[in-house]
Amino acid sequence: MDQIRLQSLIGRGLALCGSITGGSYLQYRPTTALDPISVSTPIATLNCAFDFSKDLQLLTPTPPGHPFVLVLVDPGRLLAGDLLVGADTYFISRVEALQPAWAVLCNATVSLVDTAPATSPGANSYGGQVVAANLLVASGWPASMLAKNRGEQDVTKLPSDTRAAYFEVFLPAIPGFTIGPGLELQDQNVANYTIMSFETTDFGWKLIVGLATS
Repeated sequence: MDQIRLQSLIGRGLALCGSITGGSYLQYRPTTALDPISVSTPIATLNCAFDFSKDLQLLTPTPPGHPFVLVLVDPGRLLAGDLLVGADTYFISRVEALQPAWAVLCNATVSLVDTAPATSPGANSYGGQVVAANLLVASGWPASMLAKNRGEQDVTKLPSDTRAAYFEVFLPAIPGFTIGPGLELQDQNVANYTIMSFETTDFGWKLIVGLATS
């Protein structure tokens, strides 16, 4: 039996499980960096169940701090980066042959902003982050945003300093956009975060961000 036949049988089995045990989710396939859900039309409605445990017996609730889950639905209907919106919101992280798809449970909606470019060549006045002048480059993206176990110590190291809040963010690769240095992240509460590091992986984008204070 070849891989294509096996994949078809596995997909049918996962789809049957999802149709019996799952809930209804709208499937979006983003094509733009701005507001991928609100400006898009769902491409399908899928019955999906999600399981943290690799045995797929739906006996183990997803524990706090573990956003990655397996999806009980035909993976042939999914692509990495798809958004599933229903009782919760997920993005599809990875689709592999002969395996259920990976998804990430989202608890935040984030946007990315860039520093406004210089208005003229040569020497200019202050050119750092100015909220009013920032350029919105991506908006409305579901993401997993979880606090890291420990924050980072302030560079001043004063006795009254508290550790700055750092967060680990997972979000899907954004169509037509390349992540790079100099960006800031903004959440649904309009809190701003400095992107300290970023990694583009086979499971989406991973960011480490620090809460910007002023």
